[in-house]
Amino acid sequence: MDPNMTIFEYQAQGINRAATMLAFTLGTTAPDKVTWCPCAQGEASECRSALQQADECVRVNNSMASLLRGETPGEHTEVTTVDQAKAELTASGENLANAVRGMAPEDLGKMYPTRMGEWPGAMIMSVPAFNMMYHVGQINFIQTLYGDTEFRVPPMN
Repeated sequence: MDPNMTIFEYQAQGINRAATMLAFTLGTTAPDKVTWCPCAQGEASECRSALQQADECVRVNNSMASLLRGETPGEHTEVTTVDQAKAELTASGENLANAVRGMAPEDLGKMYPTRMGEWPGAMIMSVPAFNMMYHVGQINFIQTLYGDTEFRVPPMN
């Protein structure tokens, strides 16, 4: 690691890695299972498909990027295909990464309005990467439910 790397660049790189990992994992999901919503038998649940989970991450990434730039988050158009989701995950990750790169140290403690109350900039810049990695695990779990237990790692560049 570059000893001169800022926390903002470090986090931006982590955001991009998480977006790449999520896009890769979504892309390894069986085509007939990307919209499958597995639910526990006899239980009322609000399960979401792999595609819906990717869509959430695109929305969150772009919303947080807007907040960090001092903008009102715009309208979100739902992703409907794996190819669209993969492209938009990568683009939204880069959008957020660039917003994080534009932060100043004082922005870490600045409060931003979110749908869940006010959050400090430090949370705004870190939660989306955690969210994407959480959904990598959720999609991987969906894969195991339909019998796909292969361990995959995206190409490292």
